[in-house]
Amino acid sequence: MSFSIDREKILPPLETTKANLICALKTERILRENRAFINRNSELLANHLAAVHALQVSDEAREYSRLLDEALRIAQDVQTEMRTLDGEQQD
Repeated sequence: MSFSIDREKILPPLETTKANLICALKTERILRENRAFINRNSELLANHLAAVHALQVSDEAREYSRLLDEALRIAQDVQTEMRTLDGEQQD
């Protein structure tokens, strides 16, 4: 079995993976070096995490609201078109 590897297609994902691993290692080092600070300020960090989570939930709710609004507009357009077609058939 012979596999042909396209170097141009494989390099970008590998570079992204490398960058993510480097970022994760740096984050782990920062957390390890600042363990005492994190322990002293865990409430502050938890509050910020909760705020970030609330923003994510709010963004998701906005997206669902937009999709629902779009679906309702489509349903109204279909209903209007059905009435128009029904009126044309009765004539």
